[in-house]
Amino acid sequence: MQTAIEHLKKDPILASLIEKLGDLPPINQTKDVFQALVESIISQQLSTKAADTIYKRFLTLTGNVLLPGEVAALDVEHMRGVGISYQKAGYIHNVAQFFIENPGWYEEAYTLDDETLITRLTQIKGVGLWTVQMLLIFELGRLDILPLDDLIVRKGIVFHYGLDEKDKSHRKQCVEIAKSWEPYRTIASRYMWASKDMIVL
Repeated sequence: MQTAIEHLKKDPILASLIEKLGDLPPINQTKDVFQALVESIISQQLSTKAADTIYKRFLTLTGNVLLPGEVAALDVEHMRGVGISYQKAGYIHNVAQFFIENPGWYEEAYTLDDETLITRLTQIKGVGLWTVQMLLIFELGRLDILPLDDLIVRKGIVFHYGLDEKDKSHRKQCVEIAKSWEPYRTIASRYMWASKDMIVL
Protein backbone atom coordinates (compact mmCIF):
# COMPACT_ATOMS: atom_id res chain seq x y z
CA MET A 1 0.00 0.00 0.00
CA GLN A 2 2.84 2.41 0.80
CA THR A 3 4.22 2.04 -2.73
CA ALA A 4 0.79 2.92 -4.12
CA ILE A 5 0.47 5.96 -1.85
CA GLU A 6 3.89 7.29 -2.81
CA HIS A 7 2.99 6.89 -6.49
CA LEU A 8 -0.38 8.63 -6.11
CA LYS A 9 1.16 11.53 -4.17
CA LYS A 10 2.90 12.57 -7.40
CA ASP A 11 -0.49 14.04 -8.26
CA PRO A 12 -0.62 17.21 -6.08
CA ILE A 13 -4.43 17.22 -5.77
CA LEU A 14 -4.49 13.59 -4.72
CA ALA A 15 -1.51 14.19 -2.42
CA SER A 16 -3.53 16.88 -0.62
CA LEU A 17 -6.51 14.52 -0.27
CA ILE A 18 -4.33 11.72 1.08
CA GLU A 19 -2.83 14.15 3.61
CA LYS A 20 -6.27 15.26 4.79
CA LEU A 21 -7.91 11.81 4.88
CA GLY A 22 -5.03 9.65 6.07
CA ASP A 23 -4.88 5.89 5.64
CA LEU A 24 -7.78 4.03 4.07
CA PRO A 25 -9.45 1.30 6.13
CA PRO A 26 -8.71 -2.26 4.99
CA ILE A 27 -11.23 -4.04 2.79
CA ASN A 28 -12.68 -7.15 4.41
CA GLN A 29 -12.77 -9.73 1.62
CA THR A 30 -15.13 -12.16 3.30
CA LYS A 31 -17.45 -13.18 0.47
CA ASP A 32 -17.04 -15.52 -2.47
CA VAL A 33 -17.56 -14.30 -6.03
CA PHE A 34 -21.23 -15.34 -6.16
CA GLN A 35 -22.09 -13.66 -2.88
CA ALA A 36 -20.24 -10.49 -3.90
CA LEU A 37 -22.14 -10.27 -7.20
CA VAL A 38 -25.49 -10.72 -5.46
CA GLU A 39 -24.63 -8.01 -2.96
CA SER A 40 -23.51 -5.66 -5.74
CA ILE A 41 -26.83 -6.12 -7.55
CA ILE A 42 -28.72 -5.36 -4.36
CA SER A 43 -26.54 -2.25 -3.86
CA GLN A 44 -27.28 -0.77 -7.30
CA GLN A 45 -28.63 2.80 -6.97
CA LEU A 46 -28.97 2.54 -3.19
CA SER A 47 -27.19 4.21 -0.31
CA THR A 48 -24.71 2.02 1.57
CA LYS A 49 -26.98 1.94 4.62
CA ALA A 50 -30.09 0.93 2.67
CA ALA A 51 -28.16 -1.71 0.71
CA ASP A 52 -26.69 -3.23 3.88
CA THR A 53 -30.14 -3.44 5.48
CA ILE A 54 -31.71 -5.13 2.47
CA TYR A 55 -28.78 -7.52 2.02
CA LYS A 56 -29.03 -8.65 5.67
CA ARG A 57 -32.77 -9.23 5.24
CA PHE A 58 -32.09 -11.17 2.06
CA LEU A 59 -29.67 -13.43 3.91
CA THR A 60 -32.44 -14.43 6.31
CA LEU A 61 -34.26 -16.03 3.36
CA THR A 62 -31.38 -18.46 2.85
CA GLY A 63 -30.35 -19.09 6.45
CA ASN A 64 -27.37 -16.72 6.08
CA VAL A 65 -25.74 -19.00 3.49
CA LEU A 66 -25.84 -17.99 -0.17
CA LEU A 67 -25.67 -20.92 -2.58
CA PRO A 68 -26.73 -20.63 -6.24
CA GLY A 69 -29.21 -23.50 -6.06
CA GLU A 70 -30.99 -22.08 -3.04
CA VAL A 71 -31.04 -18.54 -4.43
CA ALA A 72 -32.38 -19.75 -7.80
CA ALA A 73 -35.22 -21.45 -5.95
CA LEU A 74 -36.25 -18.36 -4.00
CA ASP A 75 -39.72 -17.04 -4.73
CA VAL A 76 -39.70 -13.54 -6.20
CA GLU A 77 -42.44 -12.41 -3.84
CA HIS A 78 -40.35 -13.46 -0.85
CA MET A 79 -37.46 -11.42 -2.25
CA ARG A 80 -39.81 -8.49 -2.74
CA GLY A 81 -40.78 -8.86 0.91
CA VAL A 82 -37.25 -7.98 2.05
CA GLY A 83 -37.04 -4.91 -0.19
CA ILE A 84 -35.68 -6.25 -3.47
CA SER A 85 -37.39 -4.99 -6.63
CA TYR A 86 -38.84 -7.38 -9.21
CA GLN A 87 -36.10 -6.35 -11.61
CA LYS A 88 -33.27 -6.99 -9.16
CA ALA A 89 -34.85 -10.30 -8.13
CA GLY A 90 -34.68 -11.35 -11.78
CA TYR A 91 -31.05 -10.28 -12.03
CA ILE A 92 -30.15 -12.24 -8.89
CA HIS A 93 -31.82 -15.32 -10.34
CA ASN A 94 -29.78 -14.82 -13.53
CA VAL A 95 -26.53 -14.75 -11.54
CA ALA A 96 -27.56 -17.85 -9.60
CA GLN A 97 -28.31 -19.70 -12.83
CA PHE A 98 -24.93 -18.67 -14.26
CA PHE A 99 -23.09 -20.17 -11.28
CA ILE A 100 -25.21 -23.33 -11.40
CA GLU A 101 -24.19 -23.77 -15.03
CA ASN A 102 -20.56 -22.63 -14.46
CA PRO A 103 -19.51 -23.89 -11.01
CA GLY A 104 -15.83 -23.50 -11.91
CA TRP A 105 -16.21 -19.75 -11.77
CA TYR A 106 -15.82 -19.78 -8.00
CA GLU A 107 -12.10 -20.41 -8.54
CA GLU A 108 -11.63 -19.21 -12.12
CA ALA A 109 -12.63 -15.63 -11.34
CA TYR A 110 -9.57 -15.22 -9.13
CA THR A 111 -7.20 -16.09 -11.99
CA LEU A 112 -8.67 -14.12 -14.90
CA ASP A 113 -7.59 -10.59 -15.82
CA ASP A 114 -9.88 -7.63 -15.25
CA GLU A 115 -11.06 -7.18 -18.83
CA THR A 116 -11.86 -10.87 -19.31
CA LEU A 117 -13.92 -10.89 -16.13
CA ILE A 118 -15.78 -7.74 -17.16
CA THR A 119 -16.51 -9.10 -20.63
CA ARG A 120 -17.74 -12.48 -19.38
CA LEU A 121 -19.80 -11.38 -16.38
CA THR A 122 -21.52 -8.45 -18.10
CA GLN A 123 -23.04 -10.99 -20.48
CA ILE A 124 -25.31 -11.98 -17.59
CA LYS A 125 -28.50 -9.93 -17.85
CA GLY A 126 -28.56 -7.44 -15.01
CA VAL A 127 -24.82 -7.48 -14.37
CA GLY A 128 -23.38 -4.22 -15.62
CA LEU A 129 -19.92 -2.71 -15.61
CA TRP A 130 -20.34 -1.05 -12.19
CA THR A 131 -21.44 -4.34 -10.60
CA VAL A 132 -18.37 -6.19 -11.88
CA GLN A 133 -16.06 -3.33 -10.93
CA MET A 134 -17.34 -3.48 -7.35
CA LEU A 135 -16.57 -7.21 -7.38
CA LEU A 136 -13.07 -6.53 -8.72
CA ILE A 137 -12.38 -3.90 -6.06
CA PHE A 138 -14.01 -5.27 -2.94
CA GLU A 139 -13.74 -9.02 -3.37
CA LEU A 140 -10.91 -9.70 -5.79
CA GLY A 141 -8.69 -6.88 -4.55
CA ARG A 142 -7.73 -5.60 -8.00
CA LEU A 143 -5.68 -2.41 -7.73
CA ASP A 144 -6.22 -0.66 -11.07
CA ILE A 145 -9.99 -0.22 -11.42
CA LEU A 146 -11.56 3.15 -12.30
CA PRO A 147 -15.33 2.90 -11.73
CA LEU A 148 -16.53 6.04 -13.50
CA ASP A 149 -20.11 4.71 -13.50
CA ASP A 150 -19.98 5.25 -9.74
CA LEU A 151 -21.54 8.63 -8.96
CA ILE A 152 -19.21 9.48 -6.06
CA VAL A 153 -16.02 8.56 -7.90
CA ARG A 154 -16.99 10.54 -10.99
CA LYS A 155 -18.31 13.53 -9.02
CA GLY A 156 -15.20 13.39 -6.85
CA ILE A 157 -12.86 13.76 -9.81
CA VAL A 158 -15.04 16.51 -11.30
CA PHE A 159 -15.09 18.41 -8.00
CA HIS A 160 -11.48 18.03 -6.89
CA TYR A 161 -10.03 18.71 -10.35
CA GLY A 162 -12.36 21.58 -11.20
CA LEU A 163 -13.98 20.01 -14.24
CA ASP A 164 -17.22 21.21 -15.80
CA GLU A 165 -19.75 18.39 -15.55
CA LYS A 166 -21.88 20.08 -18.21
CA ASP A 167 -19.01 19.62 -20.66
CA LYS A 168 -19.78 16.45 -22.60
CA SER A 169 -16.08 15.57 -22.58
CA HIS A 170 -15.80 15.61 -18.77
CA ARG A 171 -15.86 11.81 -18.57
CA LYS A 172 -12.98 11.59 -21.04
CA GLN A 173 -11.14 14.19 -18.95
CA CYS A 174 -11.62 11.98 -15.87
CA VAL A 175 -10.00 9.08 -17.71
CA GLU A 176 -7.07 11.31 -18.73
CA ILE A 177 -6.55 12.55 -15.17
CA ALA A 178 -6.60 8.98 -13.87
CA LYS A 179 -3.88 7.83 -16.27
CA SER A 180 -1.25 9.19 -13.90
CA TRP A 181 -2.75 7.04 -11.13
CA GLU A 182 -2.07 3.77 -12.96
CA PRO A 183 -1.53 1.04 -11.81
CA TYR A 184 -3.32 2.12 -8.59
CA ARG A 185 -6.56 3.66 -9.83
CA THR A 186 -8.53 1.60 -7.31
CA ILE A 187 -6.74 3.29 -4.40
CA ALA A 188 -7.32 6.74 -5.91
CA SER A 189 -10.99 5.89 -6.44
CA ARG A 190 -11.29 4.86 -2.81
CA TYR A 191 -9.97 8.30 -1.84
CA MET A 192 -12.76 9.80 -3.94
CA TRP A 193 -15.25 7.75 -1.92
CA ALA A 194 -13.54 8.73 1.32
CA SER A 195 -13.84 12.41 0.37
CA LYS A 196 -17.58 12.25 -0.33
CA ASP A 197 -18.39 14.70 2.49
CA MET A 198 -16.26 17.32 0.73
CA ILE A 199 -17.94 16.87 -2.65
CA VAL A 200 -20.73 19.15 -3.83
CA LEU A 201 -23.14 16.69 -5.49
